[in-house]
Amino acid sequence: VSELTGLGNLLKSESQRASGRGFAFGTQIQVESDIDAWSIFRAGIALDVGFDLMLQKYNGVTCSNTDNGELGVNGWYAAGQAWAYVEGFIKIKEFTIFDLALAAAIQAKGPNPMYGQGSVGGRYSVAGGLFKGVCRFPIEFGDACEIAGGELQVDIIANVDPIDAGVDIEVNTKPSV
Repeated sequence: VSELTGLGNLLKSESQRASGRGFAFGTQIQVESDIDAWSIFRAGIALDVGFDLMLQKYNGVTCSNTDNGELGVNGWYAAGQAWAYVEGFIKIKEFTIFDLALAAAIQAKGPNPMYGQGSVGGRYSVAGGLFKGVCRFPIEFGDACEIAGGELQVDIIANVDPIDAGVDIEVNTKPSV
């Protein structure tokens, strides 16, 4: 889907500023079917449809490029995406008569601010590549948030054992970080 639509990861590393509270869910359905008739004629179709959604709690996070105040609603901010992909082909022996792939995806974050991007893309090849092409139609809406504030939730060293200034530590204790 990303190859045809050109969309990347909308979330990047902003989850590092989240409090760790929240939830995520999603699903995906994939279906494939091939027809092989007498080892001469082949046809196939593949379908992929899915979505995912994540809701996270951000503490003290704002957007440096908007005047909306705190990110989301009381610090709760959602991000998700939905996609669909279909591909089909028809061949006689090894000669491809027709090959087509289409994909659509939309990604959004919000509310406060609301931002999204999407794209529809495809490729086709007819008569063994005699006629072929690609297309892509991107869209973008809303205001992307440039996250500011909040503490990064990245623990570089979470624990050291034995602890500093520990007493009665065995000589053969194996230190761990």
